[in-house]
Amino acid sequence: MQARDEPADAEQRDQADRDLPSDERSRTKRVALRSTENAALIDR
Repeated sequence: MQARDEPADAEQRDQADRDLPSDERSRTKRVALRSTENAALIDR
């Protein structure tokens, strides 16, 4: 799965996360948060 910074894509990812078991959801959110932080660092 490719991470993209498009808002609609993020919404779809959030909706998909709700269908996952909670441990998988938390792991996915950590990965998404990390990629968001990395993108913010790159943008500087």
